[in-house]
Amino acid sequence: VLLQMCKDVKAVRRYCRMRILPPLRAADVERPPTEGNAFRNRLIRLMSQSVGECKKLIAEFLFVLCKRSVSRMVKYCGFGHAAGL
Repeated sequence: VLLQMCKDVKAVRRYCRMRILPPLRAADVERPPTEGNAFRNRLIRLMSQSVGECKKLIAEFLFVLCKRSVSRMVKYCGFGHAAGL
């Protein structure tokens, strides 16, 4: 539901982007994107460990939040996690 709302409503997409993908700080860049307790880290961990439809939905959700930009998705999700999706 959140994916569909983010696709359709700009205000929801902006709110989710600020909550899930806040601007990266130096501490965020120093460690892998799968480590940590932030919502972004949890989603990336789930995306890298799960199999099937859940993995694809999370990847599409993060791609929409990254303004449909591959370079921005690689920046926030790490190259290994975003390359195959």
